[in-house]
Amino acid sequence: MTAFHAFPDHAARYLVRSAITAPSPYNTQPWRFVNHGDELQLHADPSRHLAVADPNGREMLISCGAALFSLRLAVRHLGFLPLVHTFPDSARPWAAMTWAESVSCPGRTVPRPVRPGP
Repeated sequence: MTAFHAFPDHAARYLVRSAITAPSPYNTQPWRFVNHGDELQLHADPSRHLAVADPNGREMLISCGAALFSLRLAVRHLGFLPLVHTFPDSARPWAAMTWAESVSCPGRTVPRPVRPGP
C-alpha cells in the first residue's frame, strides 16, 4: 500500500532550493513553485519569458523540465517516490507532484530526516 504525505514546509523549501539550481536561459529561472499540502506545483512564469531570445517559449519549457527533473531527484534523495502529473489540465499548473513512501526505492526504504536550512 502506498502512503501519501503532505510536504512539510522545511521539506518543500529543501525541494525547491534543489530544483532552482536547474539551468535556464540567461538564468531567468522561468518557474514558480506552489506548495498545496500534499501537492507541490510547478508553474511556468510567463513574466520571465524572453520573448526576443525565445519567441516560441521552447527554452522556457526546457528550463521547467530541468527544474522538474531536479525536483524529482531531490524527492528520491529524501527516500520518497515522486508521482508526477505533467500538464494535468489547462486550468492547472504545468506539472503537479505528490510524493509517497517508497517501498521499492533501491538502496533506501526509510525516509531520511530533513533538516531545515540556515
